[in-house]
Amino acid sequence: MEKVVAILGPTASGKSDLAVEVADRVGGEIISCDSVQLYRGLDIGSGKVTEEEKTAQSGRKIMHHMLDICDPVQEYTTFDYQRDARQVIEQVIHDGNVPIICGGTGLYFRSVVDDYRYEQEPDEKQVIIHDKYQQILDRDGKEVLHGILAEKDPVAAETYHPNNVRRVLRALTRLEMDYGRADEVKAAPYYQVLAYGLMVDRTLLYERIDRRVDQMLSQGILEETRALLERGVPREHKVMNTLGYRHMLQVIDGTLDWEEAVRLMKRDTRRYAKRQYTWFKRDHRIQWLKYDGEEDKALSLETIEMGIRDFLQK
Repeated sequence: MEKVVAILGPTASGKSDLAVEVADRVGGEIISCDSVQLYRGLDIGSGKVTEEEKTAQSGRKIMHHMLDICDPVQEYTTFDYQRDARQVIEQVIHDGNVPIICGGTGLYFRSVVDDYRYEQEPDEKQVIIHDKYQQILDRDGKEVLHGILAEKDPVAAETYHPNNVRRVLRALTRLEMDYGRADEVKAAPYYQVLAYGLMVDRTLLYERIDRRVDQMLSQGILEETRALLERGVPREHKVMNTLGYRHMLQVIDGTLDWEEAVRLMKRDTRRYAKRQYTWFKRDHRIQWLKYDGEEDKALSLETIEMGIRDFLQK
């Protein structure tokens, strides 16, 4: 079984920067595991690594994959990511380098490293699954239904507002079709994986999130959102409902003033980070590293480098 490394964590945890330095030390290439950064033109709002940020302290530029691979007018599914990321991983291994999955989209991570099969299912089963969630909606309400989605896929939960019950129902149905049953049957490993997660003090993480949001605003996420609309990206496309973009869209539409949009953008990003932690903590393969400051970064870098070298020799 082929071996892959993963550096995971919530938004603003510092995983991208750490992954670059790790890759520099072990001869690695980075495979982005982010459901928004794969779209062209969604740079500021997704926190996409810049060309400068791809360069390690040694001066060596690290190869990054699964960034800017499709236009936002396209639909790109978990199955598409699984297929494309695995092709990249196989090529990286073939070239004698170490594939390092880095990101915060837990569903994408699992789809690659575990042997989930995305096969066409009978229409009858899809109807049964949809009806089951429709009954939950009718009985318990839209907030309960959205809460189920948040447990299963935090990314989708952030993408779809509880009021958008049609999208929530569709997302839950698709998830259960993908995984076979709603409580997520554990799939066998597809790769042997060495996974690290970055654990940041909550207060510090929230401060980082607030600073990142302020940076996105100053860099021009509002103008980036306008540019996406001008390119013909539909307002109902899932990328326009992700963090940051949906808030700016409401500013453009006049349904939110600037101050309230900024407040909600920071609040919703903090909530999303909490859900990312919840998702990743269910995966007991992940080794968690304290990552609050420069001292932790140096220690984590050394720990991961030693762990990878030992992992590859086994």
